[in-house]
Amino acid sequence: MINQPLPIDSAEPQPASTQRAWRGSLSLEFERRDSKTILSRSRVQAPLKGQRPFYPEGDSICHSVMLHTAGGIVGGDQLAVQVQVEPKSHALLTTAAATKVYRSNGLEAQQTTQIRVASGACLEWLPQETIVFDGARYRQQLRVDLADQANWLGWEITRLGRSARGERFATGEWRSRTEVWQNQRLIWIDPQWVASGASCEISAEVSAGGSSAIASSASIVSGRLASTEVGSSTSP
Repeated sequence: MINQPLPIDSAEPQPASTQRAWRGSLSLEFERRDSKTILSRSRVQAPLKGQRPFYPEGDSICHSVMLHTAGGIVGGDQLAVQVQVEPKSHALLTTAAATKVYRSNGLEAQQTTQIRVASGACLEWLPQETIVFDGARYRQQLRVDLADQANWLGWEITRLGRSARGERFATGEWRSRTEVWQNQRLIWIDPQWVASGASCEISAEVSAGGSSAIASSASIVSGRLASTEVGSSTSP
């Protein structure tokens, strides 16, 4: 099991004059030793950080939680995550809470994630939702490179505006792009774009219109695309 989503934070966006841009990074490497998957290497640069791994499903699956210690993403932030899963290891990655993207000071915030899964290995990429505040400018990119017989399960969930407070994503821009490759061959791509709450383009040609949340997921088993799902919701 993974951590249950925390309540949506009601904190107000920081004024542009107090925002400080970060250049943060997180690099994690998992490997199998005997019958146990361990976090063999971890490199961090604030505000990104990883918690101590734990094993609620037994030694074969290493659970790890990623943290953003600054509390939220602001305009100009440049964040990078790298994950390496070595042969026959199995890891699950999630986040401690929803990721908040504050109203922009005019600059775009970016997060790039690079995942590599070796043969016979498995990664479950299950972060909690990203909440994009009205006025935010945010771009996220995820690339997954799989070897033969590699397994990956992942999702991305984005809430446009703090809908629990009645906020809509009336201004700003959000872009997301997920690519899954096997042996340098593209097997799944999911580009999404919402600008000023008026337009939305997603790979499955599902129009979000006035939707407050957009989610996509994919499952790749033994290097083959097993299932995909893209959807939107107007529920709070």
